[in-house]
This record gives sequence, structure tokens and C-alpha cells, in this order.
Amino acid sequence: MICYTNHALDQFLSSIIQKLSLTPGQIVRVGGRSSHPQIEPFLIQKLRQKKPDARSKNELLATKYDILTTIKKQINDCNLKYYRCCQQLLGIDQLLGVMDRSQFLTLLEPILSDLDIFQGHWNTRKGGIYCCRSSKSKESDNDDSDDSQSEDESITEPLSPYEMNQRMKNRIHCHELNNLSDDDQKLIKELFIKWLDATPLQIIIRQMNIKNEDDDGQGEFQEQRKRKKNKNKDKAAALLKEVLNDPILTTKPANNTTTSDENPVNLDENEEEMRRLENVDNSFIPFSMSNQTDEKQYQQIDTQQLEYMERLLNNRTVILSDDVVLSFKDLWAKSINKEQRQDLYRYWLLKYVQLLTEQWFRLNEQYDENHKSMQELWLANDQLYMEKAFIIAMTTHCASRYQKVLKQIAPRICIVEEAAEVFESHIVTAIGERIEHLILIGDHVQLRPSPNVYTLAKHFNLDVSLFERLIKNEMPSVQLCVQHRSIPIISSLTHHFYDIPILNHESVLSRSPIIGVAHPLYFIAHGNFEENVADGQSKRNSYESNYVLKLADYLIHQGYEKSDITILTTYMGQRQQIQKAMNQLKHLKGIHVTVVDNFQGEENRIILLSLVRSNADQRLGYIGVDNRICVALSRAQNGFYVIGNFHLLAEHNETWKIIINKMKLLKLIGSGLPINCPNHLDKQLICTHPNDFLKRPLGGCGLQCEARLQCGHQCPLTCHNTSHNKIVCQKTCLQKYDDCEHVCQRKCHSTTACLPCDETIQLKMPHCEHISDLVCFMRKNNQLECGVLIPYACPSGHQVQIRCCDLRNQQLKDRLCTHPCRFTLECGHICKGTCSTCFQGRFHRQCDQQELIVYICGHSRRQICHEIGPPCQEKYIKLCDHPDEPTVPRHANGCLVYECSRYCLNKCRHLRCTQRCKMECDRNPCREKCGRRFECEHYCNGICGEPCIDCLPCRIQTLPREIQKAIHSKNIRNATFVQLECGHLFETKILDKLVDNFEEQTFLPNGFMYIDYPRCPECQCPLLRCKRYSRLIKKIHNKIGTGRVSRKGPSDSLTNNATIKLHLLTASTQLPEHIEKIIRKNLENDRQKIFGTLFVHVLNLFTELDNNVSDERSKMLTTIYEHIKKSDSLFLTRQQWSDIEYEYNRLLFISSMRKFDLKASDTETLNDILFGSNPFSQIARQTCQSLLNPNSEGSDKWKSILPDEKTWMDFERDQLICDRKMAMCPQGKHIIWGNTIDEQQSNCPVCNMEKESLIGIGRGARRVNNPRGRFLRP
Repeated sequence: MICYTNHALDQFLSSIIQKLSLTPGQIVRVGGRSSHPQIEPFLIQKLRQKKPDARSKNELLATKYDILTTIKKQINDCNLKYYRCCQQLLGIDQLLGVMDRSQFLTLLEPILSDLDIFQGHWNTRKGGIYCCRSSKSKESDNDDSDDSQSEDESITEPLSPYEMNQRMKNRIHCHELNNLSDDDQKLIKELFIKWLDATPLQIIIRQMNIKNEDDDGQGEFQEQRKRKKNKNKDKAAALLKEVLNDPILTTKPANNTTTSDENPVNLDENEEEMRRLENVDNSFIPFSMSNQTDEKQYQQIDTQQLEYMERLLNNRTVILSDDVVLSFKDLWAKSINKEQRQDLYRYWLLKYVQLLTEQWFRLNEQYDENHKSMQELWLANDQLYMEKAFIIAMTTHCASRYQKVLKQIAPRICIVEEAAEVFESHIVTAIGERIEHLILIGDHVQLRPSPNVYTLAKHFNLDVSLFERLIKNEMPSVQLCVQHRSIPIISSLTHHFYDIPILNHESVLSRSPIIGVAHPLYFIAHGNFEENVADGQSKRNSYESNYVLKLADYLIHQGYEKSDITILTTYMGQRQQIQKAMNQLKHLKGIHVTVVDNFQGEENRIILLSLVRSNADQRLGYIGVDNRICVALSRAQNGFYVIGNFHLLAEHNETWKIIINKMKLLKLIGSGLPINCPNHLDKQLICTHPNDFLKRPLGGCGLQCEARLQCGHQCPLTCHNTSHNKIVCQKTCLQKYDDCEHVCQRKCHSTTACLPCDETIQLKMPHCEHISDLVCFMRKNNQLECGVLIPYACPSGHQVQIRCCDLRNQQLKDRLCTHPCRFTLECGHICKGTCSTCFQGRFHRQCDQQELIVYICGHSRRQICHEIGPPCQEKYIKLCDHPDEPTVPRHANGCLVYECSRYCLNKCRHLRCTQRCKMECDRNPCREKCGRRFECEHYCNGICGEPCIDCLPCRIQTLPREIQKAIHSKNIRNATFVQLECGHLFETKILDKLVDNFEEQTFLPNGFMYIDYPRCPECQCPLLRCKRYSRLIKKIHNKIGTGRVSRKGPSDSLTNNATIKLHLLTASTQLPEHIEKIIRKNLENDRQKIFGTLFVHVLNLFTELDNNVSDERSKMLTTIYEHIKKSDSLFLTRQQWSDIEYEYNRLLFISSMRKFDLKASDTETLNDILFGSNPFSQIARQTCQSLLNPNSEGSDKWKSILPDEKTWMDFERDQLICDRKMAMCPQGKHIIWGNTIDEQQSNCPVCNMEKESLIGIGRGARRVNNPRGRFLRP
């Protein structure tokens, strides 16, 4: 069974499936463009999926598929190279493939010493005159370290003439040229652009020398400030445009508007040929990358690209010959001018395109061969399914592909649907030698086959199908006379095309009329002229396109779906205009728009037809062909509306005259379409202009809609015909509540119940007699909360205003005071909590200020002010500017110090460091000003050898006042500044003085050194990468690396078995479950274990207190638990640990006071101290001790919460931060606590202690080897 279109095939096949009870496999639908859901189980793709292993078993088929995928990818890469070679200059690797190697080497002369290939290969003894020897020797050359190679292998002695000649020959054949580094390619590309632009060689060398001097000492910090990233790219694009003579990238087809007079019936050849071309959407393909997947189209597009490149390279220029190109021995010769250089590039570009062309044709030949063999294998695989089928259904295109399979299957019966539109050759190839019965079904009155070449149709009758030829030769046939598509009034338009009367099936007699339109069929006549499309091959009529769009919009408002409407037109230009306008209207997007010729065999509920033609020349074009007229008038089912110049059609075409006269008799033709309101039939409107539809914006008349919504309110819209279910009522609910006199004031909500009444009422409170404002629903739910503010005095004596209801709430008894705390914390900041949040000053909230802490390794982080936080969490620190990143040891603990063994990069044009990176620099800061000049013509105000500063004169308004003042007070040409890594800018003299003072204060006369780094005066960030002070930074870092930290206290006593102790303490202390989870979660390192153990130890101290202070203890523990839960951490501030210790001592004295019978005066004094507003302190402790137990020997001893008689100094020392509390001993062996240092002391107190617990942090630790450096494990 064969059909011309997929749509007709699906319709035909679906009717067969409904009448026959056949299963998938008995019917096989060949092809993948079926959209009918009923056909899907019968698709051959579905049958293949039932045997997914068929392809895997056929190894040859799978292999062919992989080969095709690889070739397709290579072809795509080749196409992309075609596209890029006319958009940008050739790359260095591409130039190497087409340039003479000796010419390429002469091009490298100005930058030869800066290339990696020269330094690492050509300028070494191993890469000298024997640079291209065997791979084994090459591998042995690369085994040595970087340092030995850079120190020992560089060639400094002059070479002999023989060696120089031999070296040049070897470079021509050097294999390393094919593997240039990215840096080398970048340098060569920049040099090639300058060569192409004819920049003199002396200027290039001078610019390179300046660049090398300016780049000294600039690392990744300088890279972030570069603003010239696209300069070379823009220059290359400008040069390419000049080299290629600015060719036009797209070519437009010739605009052939010259046509001869045509007969309305006999079409002009040019217009008929034009019609055949314009119905193909992709007939014009510009020069661009295509997304087509069809192989033939793919090859056609690539061929056009080849033709374009040919025109590009031969455009207004002559390509040089091979001999002329080889005559240029030295590319930098002064005799080679700019035009000759550009001619050379055109030559190289032509050679490159020729290579691509050969590769492209070779790939396409391989693709064709493999594709052909794969198709044969695939068809043979499909033959297995088709042989077992009772019905094989396919299109004519599919039948031509499966011709060999059909001949082998040899079906006896062949049914051809749409036979009048199928070429005779297609039918002949589909029927085999064993065919017994051929059934042709079609309508020769409608469209004929459409050959792409009009001459074949005109002179050789190729457009006559086998079906039509047999009918005209009076072959016996049967003509169907009952139509099932259109309603009678629409089907009557085509009755005169047939010899026998056409009957209507009963199914078309009772269809509903079109809503909102007076007639199901109407012709809208107008006289607005058409216009030519820009390419001159098609026509369009703006009036008709606007009219059909407005009509489609009106029909959508009547409730019709987009799939119910199809817009037909007779010209591709009109279709494109309608589609473009429709894409801008989202509510219309999705309506099918197509030309008449592409809609044969299809139908829809409502058809809008635009005829387009209307001109002063009285020309109809091919809309006067009877076959096309018949197709256009027979597509609609229920509604058909045609717009065109019917006066012109009736005057110059007999067929149109018959149709139009019939419409006049029926009074179904006029200058405007009569529409009526579906709800008010007397409100009729004749739309003679597209804008007349705007008078019915919602599809109805302008009267107010009288319908009621589900909520009971009247519809707010004007008259319309759409459903009310989607309309959202915007009115107020106003439904009365059942339990109060109020009505709901919210937006209408018919689908949900009304929310509780939120009206504000005044009510007398039952507990306090206050008149308070309440929300109505609170009265119903007995949620009476008095909001009247009353005075309240907290235990600390603060007078505040609180709500009346809060005073009776026992849960808020100790949290009512909102008086600001304003206590000065240990960090020096003012507490921002309140009396209640700070537990009456006994446990202050955390300071919300942030502080910067710097670890002794050099890393820094922001944390809560005075928080005793964790140690450094980074893996390592690396201070040098070498780009390579070291490999961190897998089992490294803590932050490692990386010592680089390569030579230091701290240098400028005046001074240079000669030490290794790990050593202290022997170069003092340069005092000279930077000589670089920006594009804005201003000079850099930085220091030589330092990272350049963005132009200061250009951004002077955004600079700080101090910098502006310094600029105005001095000559801007002489002022120098230093910009730190944090971004702050300082005058050089001021910053140098601050750093000198820091060095004097850090390195004490007795030999001790405080552990700290120079800081930014503005933000206190450490200066680690400021090259100006790298000598001081390395000096500090090296001294820290040689020392060992004495960790006396927590490191020895708490860290050991901390997990076991914590488990035992937790088991003995009854903790809330959420607090226990937080404790166990904060055990990632030793420091967290220490504080976890300390926290549980403190809680255990509180639980051991006597029961006579259980209430006070419970309040304090609850406050601590709430803070821990909120912060999800055990790291408290120093102030909070002190508050806990003060509260612990206070509870001890309260417990003692309640055990003794004291005098009334003593009791009053103790109550004032222990329960008063002032915080408990050591002075208060002495007074309490004297009153409770004056004869006690330990009256002067304060009860610490720390275990093992440790001090807070031990915990701060364990943090290892640079706060000038730690110092390096004069011998450089130990890092000790700084407050134990005496200015007159010259010996380290730890050096002579043999039993001290020492932990290595620097060179005393085990070293980790690295090819270019080493790690020091802290």
C-alpha cells in the first residue's frame, strides 16, 4: 500500500486497522514520520525495538554505523575549518602545514630566544645539531631536573659555521615544531600579525625589550589587572578584512523580474518555475553552518562553501605562483612590502583550502561508500519484518528506497493512494514482475505531480501521472460520488469540476455552525494590491495577511482550538509574512500556516484562504490553474473563508467566474465578513477592515456579560463566548461569618473556605480589665492576649514597657527586659544584646563584629570577634610566583609550608635576586619609577619591578582623599604608589616607613622576633605577595620554619585520649539529645576535641553543684544550650567562657550562703552582691568570702572552670595565630609565648629544657621531596 504523503497514508491505514483485527507485525508501517497514535504500534521502528539485539548481532552493521559516525564528525570538523579560515587568521599549526619551513624559521628570528622550544630544546647540547635523533635519547634528555638543565645545558660558547648550518637544517625537520607550546603559539601569532601589518623589525625588537623589562616580577597578581585582552584579536580581525579585500559573505540569487505577458489560463514559464522553487523552504542557503541532517543537503551546502572560498581567494587579486613564493628567502627583508606580505598570506590560505578540499572530497567518498553498504544491510534487516506482514504500508519516497526489498518480497497486490499526484516512474518502480493486481486511487482533477524542472513538464509531459493517462485513454474505472469531508454548501464549490453529481454523506448534514460568524462560507472581496517579496520570486499581500490573522484571533476567542484552524495561501512569501507576524502573537502561535500545494490530501475544521494576487497588470499567475483551484476549495470541513480580489479573478478566469457567480447568487460574497455576537444574535457587525475585529475584543459584543461565576458574582468581562471556569473573580468575598457579625473582606475564593475573621475589635480582658485591640478570631478561640504596654522593673532594676499578657507568661519570666546591655566586652566592643538575651549580664551574646586573624603560616580568615577558633584549614602555603602547583602529600595533616627550589623571579631592569625561592632575597626594593605608558598616554605611577597600577589620572575621582591629596601635592609624573594584594593603594614613602617601623618592632635587640607579618594599614591583611617587601616576608617565613612550638597544657593533657575522655564525661552528664549531637559532630580535629572535652567538663562542674541552687543552675544551662544550638558550634568567645566561670563561682557562693544562718545585714549584703544588677567579679568574691568564711585558708583562691590547672593563655597559644603574643627565640629553635620575654633577656627559657614536649613546624620536621621544591610538615 503506497501513498504520496504521510498524512494520507496514516488516514488510509487507520481506517483499515479499525475494520480489520490485525496485530502489529501483520501490518508494517515503513518510515518514521507518522504522527498518528493509532499507527504507532505498527511502525517498523517499534518492531525493531522488540528485538533490540538484532543490531548488536549484526556486527558488520554496527561497525558500519561507527565508521559513518566517525566520518560525519570529521566532515563537520572540516566544515568548521572552512568557516573559520574566512573569519579569522590561520593558526600557527595550520600555517606550518602550508608554509615552507625555512621561511617559517626566518619569521621566528625576532623572538627566537624567548620561545620555549629554543630554551628547552634548540639551545641545549642535547637539542643542538642532533636535535632530531632517536626517541630513546630524547627520553633520556628529559629525565634530568629543571635546575640542572637550566644551569648546565645552556650553550654560551659560540658555534662554528658548520654547527650553525647543521643546526638550521635540523630545525627545519625538527619534530618539536609540530608540538609547540601554547605560549609559543601565542607569541608567534602576535609576531605574525605584526609581520602581516608590515611593522618594521626594529620597532618590534624595541617593543619586546620594553615588554620584557616591564614584565619582570609580575605574577598572577599582575595578570588580574590587564585590560588589553582583545587588542591583538581586534587587530587580527582588521588585518584579515584588509587581506581578504572585505568580501561579501553571502550571495543573493539574481532578481529576475522581467516576465512576458501571460494568459490567465496558460501560465508563464518563469512564474511556474518560480512557484516550484518557492514551495521549497530552504531553496536559498547562505554561507553559514547548517543543521541539516539529510546527506544530500549536507553535501550541497558544503559544495556552496567550497565555491564561496574559491571566489574569496580569487577576488580582485592574483594568487602568487609557487616559484615566486619560494623566492622570498627572508620574510623580514625590507624589499617585501605590505601588499606582498598579504599576497603571501593569500597563497598560504589557498594552499590550506586546497588541503581541506582534498580532505573533504576524500571523506565524502568514504561516507558515500559506507552509507550505501550500510543502507543495504539495514534494508536486509528490515526485510525480515516485511516478509511476514500481511500489509506493507509506505510512501512513494520510501518505496524507491526499498525497491530491491519489494522485488524480493514480490507482493501480488499493490494499492496506490493519491495516484494522480504520483509520478508514473514511482509507481512503475514500486510494482514488481509478480504483481497481479494494481489498484490506483486518486483525483486527476486536483494537483498533478510537480517535477523540479518545468521544461520536463512543458515539453515532455512529465507532470502527467499514470492515473491521469489511463483515465484520459478511457481505461475502465470507477468514480466515487459520495464525499465525507465538507458540509454541503462548501462541497458545492467543486461540483462543476466533475462529470457526475457529488452526493453528501449523512455525517456532514448535521454539523454545528461556526460560532460568532453569520455564515459557514464567505468570500471577502477587496482591491488592495500585492507586493513583491525582497528576492523577487514570490508575492505577498499585507492587507490579506492582517485580515486572516485578525479573523483567526476572533475565532480563537469563540472557543476554537488552534488545531481547528488552518491558514492557506497560494504563495510562499505570503506564508512567511503571516508566520512572522504570528510568532509575535503568542496566543496565535501554533496555528498551521502553509501553501495550497503542500496541503493536498489534508483537511481541517476551519480553513482561511488568502489568494494574494491583486495587481494593476491584471495578472493572475498560477492561481488560475483548475487543479490548484479545486484543491484550495476542497480542504474545509465546517468553515471556509476566502479573501482576495474576486473582481480580477472573475474577469480573467472562467473557472473563478463560475464560482464567484454562484457565491453572488447565494449572497455569500461581500467587502466584509458578517459576524454576530453568539449571545446576542441581533448584534451583527460587518468587518470590512482588519481593525474592525478589534471592536469585538473578546469575541462578543460590547455589552456587559450577564453570566454568574461559580462564586455567585457577575462576570466582570464584556460579552464573550469563552468558558467562565478560567475567569478569576477580583471582587471582595463579603460572605458573612457564622460566629460573628463581620463579613469576609478578602479577595473572592469560591473554591476554598473563608479564613478566620481578621477584623480588629476592642475587648475588655478578663484577667486584667484592660481594653485591648484584638483580632476577632482570637476571641472565638480563647486566644486572648492583652497587648496593652505596662511598666516593668526587671531584677537588674531596668524600667521597660512590656505587654500585659507577657507578664503572666511563666515561660517568659526571665526574658521580659528589653533594656540594651551596653556592656563593654573583652574585645573592646559594646554588647548589642539586651538584659534578657544576655541573662541579666551573666552570659553575653556573641559580638557580631568580625576580626581578621592571621595564622603563623601566613593564611588568614575572618571570624567572630575574640572567638577561640580552629587552626588553619588550608593544605599548604606557597609564596613564590612560579605557576606550577605542588602535589600535596596524601596523608598531610595541617597546613604545609612549600619551599620552592627554583630561582627567584623577583627582578627588574635595575636589580635582580640571585637566590633560590626558598632563600631570603638579596635584592633590595627598587627606588626607580615604572616607565610603562598606558594606551591613554598616561604613565604608570608604580615602582619598577612591581605590578603596574591602573592609570591614576583616569580614575582620580574614585581614589581616596589621601591619594588625591598626594597626587595634587606632587608632580603626577614623579609620584609613586604601591598597590597591595588587598587592593588598597598607598604612597611609597609612607608604606616604606610603616614597614621599616614594623621590622624594627618585630626584631628585638636581644635577638627575639615576634611572630607576625607586615599588615595593610587599612584592612590589616598580611602582606605575603607584595614583591617590594619579599625580602622581609621570606625572612620572617624562614625564621618561623626553623622553629618549634612549645605547646604546654592543652596539647599534652587534653588532646591525648580526648575522645575517650569525652565519651566518659558525656556518659556521666545527662545532656539534651540535640546538644549531644552537636558535641559529637564537632570532633573533626584535635582542637575541636579539646573544646568538646572542655565544654562537657564545664557542664559536669555545674551538675556537681548542690541541689539548693538547682533553679539558678537550670536557668544558666538552658541559656548555654540555646546558644550552642543556635550557633551549632562549641567555639565560644573569650567573654562567654569568662561569663561561665563567673556564674560558676557565683553559684558556689549562693550554695554556701544557703547552708549557713547569717545575720540579716550580712544576708542583705550577700543578696545585693549575688542577685544584684552588677556582674559577679573577683572583688565581689572576696567580699562574699569574708562574710561566709573569713577564716578559710583558700579565701583568695578563684575557682577556675579549666581542668588540670590550665590557663586561657594555653588555649590561645594552641591556636597559633600572629597576635604578637608569640616570639621566636634568638637561637631560632623555639617559638615561645611572647609575654614571658624580658627585654634584658637574651637566652631562650626553653632551649635548656630537655624534657619539653616539642612539635615540629618547620625545617625540623620531616621533609617531603618534590622535583622543584619540598614540603615542611607542621
